[in-house]
Amino acid sequence: MSYTEYLPAPALQAHIDAYWLRRTDSPEPASGRRIYADGCADLIFNPGDTAAYFNPKAREERVIPLYPRHLYLGGTMTAYGVVTTAPGGLLTGIRFRPGGFYALYHIPMEPAVDGVMEFPDMELLTLMDAERGLARRMDAFFGEKKIVSRHEFPAICAIVYRCGGQLTVEELSAESHVSSRTLER
Repeated sequence: MSYTEYLPAPALQAHIDAYWLRRTDSPEPASGRRIYADGCADLIFNPGDTAAYFNPKAREERVIPLYPRHLYLGGTMTAYGVVTTAPGGLLTGIRFRPGGFYALYHIPMEPAVDGVMEFPDMELLTLMDAERGLARRMDAFFGEKKIVSRHEFPAICAIVYRCGGQLTVEELSAESHVSSRTLER
């Protein structure tokens, strides 16, 4: 299995963490990769010929198929999950920073929390189809979008880093003027 990440253009880095590719080589058996509950969301495209599978809460038995030629929104998670791909499988994706998906799409994340849902963006699906030049195409696509932020998540992250992570959700909520529930999500 190989996993490759590409950094977005500097103007997009406050909202997009990385563009990524995950490949399971043909002679390898099916393989899983943990996805951690880190506040990020992903758009995932399966350009391959076989389904991949997402178990959003690894300790539960629910498994969601990621069918070939479909684009999915993977929401924020409250526990780690596992994505499994078959031999010869390929997934391409975009990992958004906390609040980044909303800033670029203006769509709430709530329906996709702890799961995935099909995402109807045919233009993006077409752009994510090929490995070569993925980052360049994604930078051009997202560079054209109007950025709207409900919450200033980059500023909130800066507060957390400044304090070395040594503050409570309530303290962060008060300093950033964002509800505790939003921060917990």
